[in-house]
Amino acid sequence: MFFDDADVSNLSAPPSDRRATKLACYEQSADGARILRHIQLRDGSLATSSVAIDRELQNKDDLHQAFDAAWLKASLAPPAPPIIRSDVRIVDLFSGCGALSLGIAEACRALSLKAEHVFASDINPAALNVFARNFPSAIVSSQPAESLVKAVGSRTSAKERQLLATLGSIDLLAGGPPCQGHSDLNNHTRRKDPRNSLFGVMIRFAELLRPKHVLIENVPGVRHDLGGVTDNGRHVLEKMGYSVFEAVLTASDFGAAQRRRRYVMVATKGQFDFDALVRVERERNVRWACADLVDTSRVGNLDSHAASSKVNKARIDYLFDNDLLDLPNEMRPPCHRLKRHSYNSVYGRLSWDTPAPTITSGFNSPGQGRFVHPQARRTLTPHEAARIQSIPDFFNWGDSNRESLTQMIGNAVPPALAYAVALEMLR
Repeated sequence: MFFDDADVSNLSAPPSDRRATKLACYEQSADGARILRHIQLRDGSLATSSVAIDRELQNKDDLHQAFDAAWLKASLAPPAPPIIRSDVRIVDLFSGCGALSLGIAEACRALSLKAEHVFASDINPAALNVFARNFPSAIVSSQPAESLVKAVGSRTSAKERQLLATLGSIDLLAGGPPCQGHSDLNNHTRRKDPRNSLFGVMIRFAELLRPKHVLIENVPGVRHDLGGVTDNGRHVLEKMGYSVFEAVLTASDFGAAQRRRRYVMVATKGQFDFDALVRVERERNVRWACADLVDTSRVGNLDSHAASSKVNKARIDYLFDNDLLDLPNEMRPPCHRLKRHSYNSVYGRLSWDTPAPTITSGFNSPGQGRFVHPQARRTLTPHEAARIQSIPDFFNWGDSNRESLTQMIGNAVPPALAYAVALEMLR
């Protein structure tokens, strides 16, 4: 049996001789075909869920890692727990393909809750189509979320009353407002981009819906927005009676094979503690996430890689021929070669043995970051990038083309991070 994270007292033992002293524990079933995950609830009882495991994924030294590997590589979604304690009704704004909702749904499964996806909004039709494939119970809207509501503090409009009647009671409001305006990669409108105000749309929805919990994620730079969107949001939420918590989290701490950093705001009418999140003991590396996908002879957009230009092929060959991870300046374009720069990872090759840096929507091109495969002379496929993002194989991408896949995967919230936050929020 393998235990994780914060010490707890009076943990109720499920049937078997067990002295569990941690928030989450894992054990292999008697027949070796499944790994059981036990999560301690705040009332002291345990919720149990499981995942089927192939022999090659078995890792008795780290059952948490083995559980996550089996979940990530499962072709079918793991079963719901036999006993459901209650439903969790969820609204996901700026939803993208649904990676945030996927992490929340897995947290619900771990806690013997039923995730009921009520509504999702996104202006990207391809992403919204994928969301609908994976969460068919949700009403989906391609209208801009900001067109559905008025400003924070406004009197409720007739349109808003109609929306409230349609959605009904909501337990969890989640969303990741577009973050390009806050990104440190944006050198043009950073800190004063009009999209930064979309953070306030999340606050207005909270003001209208009054859910039990609110989860907002963004890039770390959102805290430095000139309009003070996070401070303003916190103030409004606290006036509504929520306890508000903020942190910058790194996805690799929670089981994603990348060191992606995200700002997270949690507002709740219950309890929450960022220090209590279930973390992994050891970071998962790129090899763990996708070494089985090296062979790209499979058909389909998910497993095809972008064709590189002649000059980029030469750069990729240079990395492999010289056993390098970083491309030297003499092989770089003039914009790098002729001046000092800090873009050492650009045109770089991934290492099998460490987590990847942030997967962005540029992973098709070596000129957009460290996206050259560790072993194959090419960039990542969408399938490999999805695995690094902690998006599992059972997630249904439909007939999405590679351009859409690249954008959706690069913009996704790692479900592993969303799972950890939602688990603490809902348990």
